[in-house]
Amino acid sequence: MTRTTIILPEAIKSMALSAARRRNMNFSEFVRAAIVETAGKGRAVSKESLIAKPLVYKGPAERDLGRNHDKYLYDEPAARKTRKRKVDA
Repeated sequence: MTRTTIILPEAIKSMALSAARRRNMNFSEFVRAAIVETAGKGRAVSKESLIAKPLVYKGPAERDLGRNHDKYLYDEPAARKTRKRKVDA
């Protein structure tokens, strides 16, 4: 094992000490278990997540959509006067 120093706010350390006592663990064991539990979950994207779904629009789009998205969402259609970008098929 490697000795590591971490700096915790008093409130978090108190919470961790209390949780360790409730589980009959010492503070170090509790911290190691919490890290393994948290790091083991990773940042996997849920199948229900919007970014996990292949939602890529392939049709024509306004060239300045990223910069002026509010205009396209909330302005009247007649107020929009921009060129559409070409889309590769």
